[in-house]
Amino acid sequence: MKTKHAKGKWDFPKNTYHGNIENGFTIYIRTDGKIYINEDGSESKMTICGVYGKTVEEVEANAKVIASVLDLLEALNFIRNLIDKGDLVRNISKDEDFNYFFQQGLRIQKGINLMNNAIEKAI
Repeated sequence: MKTKHAKGKWDFPKNTYHGNIENGFTIYIRTDGKIYINEDGSESKMTICGVYGKTVEEVEANAKVIASVLDLLEALNFIRNLIDKGDLVRNISKDEDFNYFFQQGLRIQKGINLMNNAIEKAI
């Protein structure tokens, strides 16, 4: 699958939200990749989006979910590939082949780890 989204890890600097209790708060999701030089000569990372929340806790929780999207996409693609390759289906004809069984288990465990890490990052 060819990616069309901004490259690099998506993240947001902690405690960099702005706003107030009356109007809500905003924080910006940025890439860790390409740095741009602004007209005034300062540097900034590419902004993916601004995230809104009524409270500081809500805006940070919303930002965590959006920043974790690439990890979730990687985990889903990995698991889909396991399904497409038949790794999630037990082939009883290969029960005697320890290496096949072991390698299949490693691939499944990697998918589970990617999934768990992405979910942990999002919550």
